[in-house]
Amino acid sequence: MHLVDCRVVVVDKPFDILPGEVRCPRCFGKDIVPSMPRGLRDAVMRLFGGIPRHCRFCGRRFYIRWPRGAGGKSTGLAEGR
Repeated sequence: MHLVDCRVVVVDKPFDILPGEVRCPRCFGKDIVPSMPRGLRDAVMRLFGGIPRHCRFCGRRFYIRWPRGAGGKSTGLAEGR
């Protein structure tokens, strides 16, 4: 059984997100690192251009799209640092 994450984030000050900057969808943190592929879901997401990432602050695991011009290969660098 999967539980639905219904948490709400309230931000009391403005912050700027630059184009192309990767942030966590839960806490908006910038400490994002690559996540090791695991299971069938990651294989399917990879076919559709999804790369698994992990937020070190809140622990959320999510997917981003392949960078344009990468030709489907990862550069090995963590976006958002």
